[in-house]
Amino acid sequence: MANKKIGIIGSGSWATAIAKLLLNNSNKINWFVRHTEDIEFFKKYKHNPKYLSSCTFEIERINFFNDVNAFLEQTDIAILAVPSAFIND
Repeated sequence: MANKKIGIIGSGSWATAIAKLLLNNSNKINWFVRHTEDIEFFKKYKHNPKYLSSCTFEIERINFFNDVNAFLEQTDIAILAVPSAFIND
């Protein structure tokens, strides 16, 4: 998996935990977060606005996306971390 761009779809507690684990083993990750205001909060406060708020991030190591097509174009391996009830959203 060397040199593969890894990304996460979702911004809940599961996605946040996976992002933290991935950043322990990767230089950068791509992260699709649906709501722009959540991305802005992440960038300003360095943690998820709604879940696992004690889990802080090195924001400069995360490429945030709110456009799923742009995210998929820039990601080799995508991890879907969205509850099944919200897949249609």
